[in-house]
Amino acid sequence: MLLRLFNRLKRSFVIPFYHNRAVKFLLYAYYKIIARYFPAVVFLFDSTMMIALNYNCQCKCAHCYASYRKDDSKQELTREEIIRVIDEAVSMGVSEIHFLGGEPLLAGHIFDIISYAREKGMITRIDTNGFLLNEENVSRLKKSGIDFVGVSIDSASGDIHDGLRGVNGLFEKAVQGISHCRDRNIEAYISTYAVKKSLQDGSLDRLIALAGELGVCLRVLSPIRSGRFTQRDDVMLGEKEMKLLRQKLKHNKVFWEIKYIDDENIPFLCSAFKRMWFYVSAYGDVQPCCFMPVPFGNVRQEPLPAILKRMWDSEMIKKRKEWNECPLNDKKFREEYAHLFKGA
Repeated sequence: MLLRLFNRLKRSFVIPFYHNRAVKFLLYAYYKIIARYFPAVVFLFDSTMMIALNYNCQCKCAHCYASYRKDDSKQELTREEIIRVIDEAVSMGVSEIHFLGGEPLLAGHIFDIISYAREKGMITRIDTNGFLLNEENVSRLKKSGIDFVGVSIDSASGDIHDGLRGVNGLFEKAVQGISHCRDRNIEAYISTYAVKKSLQDGSLDRLIALAGELGVCLRVLSPIRSGRFTQRDDVMLGEKEMKLLRQKLKHNKVFWEIKYIDDENIPFLCSAFKRMWFYVSAYGDVQPCCFMPVPFGNVRQEPLPAILKRMWDSEMIKKRKEWNECPLNDKKFREEYAHLFKGA
């Protein structure tokens, strides 16, 4: 009941919630103070469950992490198993669910699962490459109760974007998909990542301009040493590039990963180590986030709350709960936990 009330208020005020500067400040203070000194409260408040529905995708992206997770010897979570995990998450007070892939729109039960999560009072979000974001599917997303749709676009140039993803015509489909979302009053945004080259040659600026033309925000991630980026020193951002990326942030227009981080003075942070979110793989493994394939248990073998308690009480996370930015990009962190990151 309290979760439903909280999310009803959140939808009413905060879809434009995150557009409000006062709310943004309160959220930042919450995670800096309460999350630090009263972790048990954070366990029950405003957490997001990211869950992969599959690892199938039409694309072959140069930066993909999910393709490294695909294992044909394992069975993906069924609809019934996902429903049970949602119930367990709601019982803990988890307020948002973020559907990932692969490509989640390839999962036949996606609309049914969104509807179920919405009925349980959760705020719903999906990340998609846009290939299947046609009028019919956008209408079904709206009917299912989706709150946010993130559409991945890597370049404002259609040819470059399609080349990076290995699918001709994908850029046009993604842009049209965003327009379909806006026509149906679904909060959409472009999701991208910044590398040295895109910061230096104006590519990121052109994406910012494209988002403005489409009337949506741009969500920017910095590269993470995971999947196909694990050994890519050429794309990792140094101090100079991170400073430049921070300067690109703009309230209501450009944000870094989390919507309230839209000011260069707000430090980037590891949302998983702050207990703001956690990840359930398509095979049921519970991990800090989608980029860090370190399972602390599997929802097929034990309840989600027990696994999360073990994970958040682990030395790896408790020791570094104040971590800013991504620990996977830190050499000392990777060396200390190298035995856990095989294949990461």
